[in-house]
Amino acid sequence: MELKDFKEKLEQKQKGMNIALSSKERAFLFGTYYELTGRTANLNCSACDTFTYKILLNHLKQDKTITEQYEDKYNKPVPNRYKNNKEWIKSKLSY
Repeated sequence: MELKDFKEKLEQKQKGMNIALSSKERAFLFGTYYELTGRTANLNCSACDTFTYKILLNHLKQDKTITEQYEDKYNKPVPNRYKNNKEWIKSKLSY
């Protein structure tokens, strides 16, 4: 199992949809959460679940290059004159 295999479910969970996860899948996701943050997730809190899945999803998004992050955020490619300007792309992603 890898975290990227759960991307669709994590996105749906973050939007508040009720997605059923098996106990094995939940154990893997909460174990991954512990590896990333050093904290254990509260298993009895439904609001904490959404926060947990949001952190896992954000970790998946950080694995992408900044150009891919820009394309995901704005649904269009980086303008040609800014393709090599990493600072400009980062500034657009920050807000």
